[in-house]
Amino acid sequence: MNVCGGQAVGISEGVLRDPVYNTARAMPHLQYGANVATENGATQKAWVWQAAINSGHPGFVPIDDYRINIIWQISLKLIFNADGSWAVWPTLPGEIPTPEHPTPEWEALHALTLRLLQIQEQSQRSLELCRMLLETAYGKASADSLANLKQRLQNT
Repeated sequence: MNVCGGQAVGISEGVLRDPVYNTARAMPHLQYGANVATENGATQKAWVWQAAINSGHPGFVPIDDYRINIIWQISLKLIFNADGSWAVWPTLPGEIPTPEHPTPEWEALHALTLRLLQIQEQSQRSLELCRMLLETAYGKASADSLANLKQRLQNT
């Protein structure tokens, strides 16, 4: 979100510079736009256009608007390398990269991590609360094992 109008009207630039606030405020709009594009069966640039205009950015503009072209070109750069191969995204802090040959332990950690994120998405609760829910569902020993497993994987 930015200070040029739209959904950020009345919000100070200083507040919008907080990435957590900005993302939390923008994500429901982005999710709505993405859902509309998907439900309409849009693909490729038409999907980006529908997602953009239905999320409020950059407003209702034609598909060939220069801003839609910029979003589309940036999207392609994030997905593909110049030679057409898939782009590899850098690992985020705290994220465990997929190993070339995943072990059963890595698969278990990945499955529990996905379950945690699924619980968070469905419940709209904090990740910490969802971790506690996961502990309740799978037991404290499982949560401790998950933490130990994650630590072991990060050390290897």
